[in-house]
Amino acid sequence: MLYILNTIGIAAIAAIGLNILIWLYRQISLGHGAFFGVGATRRIMPPDWEWDSISPYRRRVLLPALVGHDYRLPSGRFEGLYLTIATLAGQFYIEYVLIPVG
Repeated sequence: MLYILNTIGIAAIAAIGLNILIWLYRQISLGHGAFFGVGATRRIMPPDWEWDSISPYRRRVLLPALVGHDYRLPSGRFEGLYLTIATLAGQFYIEYVLIPVG
């Protein structure tokens, strides 16, 4: 039951974020799923990464915050169709980085 409630909560956070972006700011994001996936980096980080010097909370926040900050710099002033294209490019880039080519 707790697993189901956690899954519902995580999906609700992603849906509320997209809802705010679309209805409040009138912007379209095609890369929302990729940015949501970056938030799940705790599951996809290799176990051999040495993160012992960083607290567990900071581990979960550090990589998504860095990706979001680095993505904000080039696309922070876009709006309309240009933001849509930039988020789609972000989707492809994040997929390329996170999914190993094998």
